[in-house]
Amino acid sequence: MAGRRRVYTGSSSPRYQIKMFDYLSKGGRIPAYLVHPAIVAMDNERSTRFGNYKGFKDRFLEPAMNAVGLPSGLRGLCIAFAYRILKEIGSLESADIATRERAIERVRAEQPIRDERLWDALKVAFGVARVVKEEAETEEQRTQPARQS
Repeated sequence: MAGRRRVYTGSSSPRYQIKMFDYLSKGGRIPAYLVHPAIVAMDNERSTRFGNYKGFKDRFLEPAMNAVGLPSGLRGLCIAFAYRILKEIGSLESADIATRERAIERVRAEQPIRDERLWDALKVAFGVARVVKEEAETEEQRTQPARQS
């Protein structure tokens, strides 16, 4: 489904465990007590990974996208690229600035998107750059015709 937004709720973990039980028990042919430890371990790992990505998005990426004024049409791409970069570098704590910047540039080289706001948002979210807020024009300045020199 295009545009479906996955939400991690209290029922996500039980649903995942049921799916994994069906998969690992070969449709119920293997007893539950044999596959249960594996299912719990898989669910813990999944929850941890999900939390890392969602935490990064909520704490760093969303504010960065808002700060640079990224349009809604590019936000999904920005999130996808950020997750790819996170996977590549491991975590923000273990990667230095140069590693983060190289990862962003690698993704940028592979993508045909030329809107600088997307790449600026990624750089801000990963701590490579800071947001430089330009002074907003006044209403009078925006409505004045361009001066000819």
